[in-house]
Amino acid sequence: MRQIKKSVLRIMVVWLVSGTGVGGAASLTATLEISPSVGTETVGVPFTLDVDLSNFSGDGSTPATTLNNYTFDLLFNPNVFAATQAQVGTIFGPNDGVHGIYIPGAIDNANGDITFNGGIDATGMYSGKGGLLGVFTFVPLATSSGATFSLNNVALQSLALANSGLPGSDVDVGTLPTVTLSVTASTSVPEPASSGLLLFVFGASTAWALLRVQLRSRKDRCQMFGKPVVSE
Repeated sequence: MRQIKKSVLRIMVVWLVSGTGVGGAASLTATLEISPSVGTETVGVPFTLDVDLSNFSGDGSTPATTLNNYTFDLLFNPNVFAATQAQVGTIFGPNDGVHGIYIPGAIDNANGDITFNGGIDATGMYSGKGGLLGVFTFVPLATSSGATFSLNNVALQSLALANSGLPGSDVDVGTLPTVTLSVTASTSVPEPASSGLLLFVFGASTAWALLRVQLRSRKDRCQMFGKPVVSE
């Protein structure tokens, strides 16, 4: 019974410190951003979207103020865009298992989402204010006056919450970002003149120039020897 009480007390302490207890609010805050936030893309031309974290309020001085991991889904309109690549972030350093451990998201172009993007600080000593969470490459499929990208299922945990083994998030990111991009049709480029036609024109011009030289030379020889000039 005493061991059970200690375990319950330990969980309650973690909840209070991390702000995830019943009726509590997250004590840490941060901002999520999708960039570019506005713009116009072209059908068939690939482009990239970045998801970043900024303004993290923790300073890394204690487990409760140290960012440890994150997960999120990226949603998009599959009628307008097709995702071709999901790359991991760099917020915790290189993806080498010593500094950071990252998970590239699973692309689903039928439903329009890239799910389970994530990263973990392997050092347990993150003290930064933000960084790159993921990079995503898309190809526009159709024109649109405005198609949106948004985040869903976002969770960021402090080291304290991660150590507790409890699910959830104790970092308040406020309103999740949504960006709208337009797509225009590709601009057709006029084809260059046929190489065969260019060769024909060049050859004809060259032949005519040579013929004029030959005629002039023959005329000069005839005049030199007093012979009549015969027209060609």
